[in-house]
Amino acid sequence: MAHRQRPPKDLITLLPDSDRRALAEHLDEGGWIVAGKYAMIVLAEELEGQAAGVVDSGMWYEIQQVRWEAATRRLTCVWVDPGRAPIEVTTDSEDPAEFMRDVTEKVNRTLITHRTEAMPNGTRVTAWVRRREDDQLFSVLTADGPLDEESQSLASRLEREVRESVGLD
Repeated sequence: MAHRQRPPKDLITLLPDSDRRALAEHLDEGGWIVAGKYAMIVLAEELEGQAAGVVDSGMWYEIQQVRWEAATRRLTCVWVDPGRAPIEVTTDSEDPAEFMRDVTEKVNRTLITHRTEAMPNGTRVTAWVRRREDDQLFSVLTADGPLDEESQSLASRLEREVRESVGLD
């Protein structure tokens, strides 16, 4: 059985109490990625005069997908918001299976349903229904490009249909 990694105490104190025993992976570039109770958190270690701290974080319902590539040990977190830059880090571990299982479960718990359609102008639109940490459902509409007036109307219809499919509205 693999030894569970923990960030050093000076970094653990930066985390909420609920996350101080959460699964974490040490990163090649220094720092840690933590699978907190409500969010994924990236911590930086003190380096070259830079203070240790939280570099990035996001609630589980903000995450579209997290993947890890064994050949490169690259972990990538893609956000639901296509305008937000992904988190891309390299793990020290060659097999973060327990960490990735935990992350996948936390992201999947927030995903109720989604549907993607191509708009007439070629932009792909996705309507999501997600679950917040307080169990409330909400919808998100994302587009991978611009929307003209016709596409905006069709995207709104798509979001309405997805919301109605789970009893929202």
